[in-house]
Amino acid sequence: MTHTLTCFMERKLDHLALYSRKCKTCKHLDPEEKEGQTDCHYSAGNNDCPAKEVQLVVVGQARRFADAMKRAQAKSNIQKQVEILQAVEKPSPAFQHKFKEWLART
Repeated sequence: MTHTLTCFMERKLDHLALYSRKCKTCKHLDPEEKEGQTDCHYSAGNNDCPAKEVQLVVVGQARRFADAMKRAQAKSNIQKQVEILQAVEKPSPAFQHKFKEWLART
């Protein structure tokens, strides 16, 4: 699904291969999108559907929440920990997964 391209400055870039332009706004690929494509989904037999292997998730806020949680834990600030957990449960499961990954990092 991803391909590596070596640029003229020897910097390697990874590229996500999408089946069609519709993939960019499909909720199967990006859980924060509103509508999903069903005719080109992997469950409809499309082996090139990127959602078969990956989901997009914006991780900046997940990382900030994880860092804030670590600070709250270090200060034994239970109220702040509860607030963070309540905020983290609202976004997608993919967001929650990335939050947990960042939280597990030292």
